[in-house]
Amino acid sequence: TGKVYVCPQGVYNWSVRSGEGAMLPLWLGTVMYPDLFASVDMSKNISDFFSNYYSYKISADEIVKVLAGSEK
Repeated sequence: TGKVYVCPQGVYNWSVRSGEGAMLPLWLGTVMYPDLFASVDMSKNISDFFSNYYSYKISADEIVKVLAGSEK
């Protein structure tokens, strides 16, 4: 469709080996196969990941930036 997607970036890029990179396949699924991954809530996955592994409560605005690949 001519669209270009930027890989998410939280504390570190998801496109390289990093802890957050474990979420990349889920994100790719939601982008490439939205019907098959309709039940995946990336905002919740990111929130849970940051809470469990970083002991950090990430805000909704920060989640938007992560999914957009924006630097903090």
